[in-house]
Formats: sequence, C-alpha cells, structure tokens
Amino acid sequence: MLKGMGCLENDKLIVKVEVKVVEVAYLTGREMSEVETFEVPLTQVQTVSKIFEKHPDIAVDFKPKSPTLKTAYMIVLLGLIQKLRKPPQGLSKTELEDAQNELNDLTEAGFKLDWLKTKLEEVSLKRKNAFAGGCQVEEVEERIKNLELTLSNLKVELKSEKAKSAVDNARLLSLDDIL
Repeated sequence: MLKGMGCLENDKLIVKVEVKVVEVAYLTGREMSEVETFEVPLTQVQTVSKIFEKHPDIAVDFKPKSPTLKTAYMIVLLGLIQKLRKPPQGLSKTELEDAQNELNDLTEAGFKLDWLKTKLEEVSLKRKNAFAGGCQVEEVEERIKNLELTLSNLKVELKSEKAKSAVDNARLLSLDDIL
C-alpha cells in the first residue's frame, strides 16, 4: 500500500512533512515560568531552581499566597543574591545596610535564609577588613612620602655642603693664612 502512494521506493520510506508557522513569538525578558510555586522571569529559572535544589526547605514557611507578592519577594531575593556576588570592597555601607533590611523582610515573610545571613555577615566582615587594610596601606604610603621628603631635604643639604666645601677648597690662601 505504501508503494502505491509513492512513499516506499527501493526499500526506503519517504516521509513528507509540511510545516506552517502560525505565530512568531519574541522573548522580551518579561516572560515568566513557575518554579516551586513561584513565578519567576525565564532568565532566572536556572538560578531559582538551583536555590531550591541547595535549600529545599527555603519556602516551607513562606506566608504570602498572592502570586504577585510571591514573585515580588522572589525578585528581592534574587537581587540580594546578585548584590552579594560583588566584591566586598565594591559594596557601600548603605548597600550592606539595605541588604540586611531586605534579608530581614524576606525572613519575616517566611523564607528560611540562615545560609544567606551567614554569607551577608562574611561579606560585611571582608569589606570591613578590606577597608581596615586600606587604612594601613594609607598610613604606610604617608610614611613613605615623609621619608622621601626627608631624603630630598638631605640631598639638598648635601649638595649645599658640597658646594660650600668646593668653594673653600678652591679658594686661594692668603699670605696671612700661610704665615
């Protein structure tokens, strides 16, 4: 029967497929997908999935039930994680205070974020130590500048003494100096 329809030639099956494009969709970056009952931007699905994989109980006690609120809280959480990925010296004191406030809000909403609290404390400590180290660097640089200034002054004094000595050595002695 397939031979009669022109679909079977030389023991080969020929399949003809016709594709019709009905709709073309472009991703704008605002498309959402559901991960563990949270609507998240498609660009963040992998990150959110990884969060739930490493911390499966993160949202067990999460209180808000509104999909809009759940999405908003998840976006705050993602923003906080992104913020903490910066080098500690790149975060201002205000950014760290904001991060602590965001963490408090997320925790009050029911997220279990002990792991993130620990990370925020580490980042804050690293920033503090980096700036403390920066102060020590500034002090050493200041001492070097002072030493360089002292050395420069000593070189000027030496040059002056050499010139004076050269004048004294080149001066002819008077007869009275000799007699």
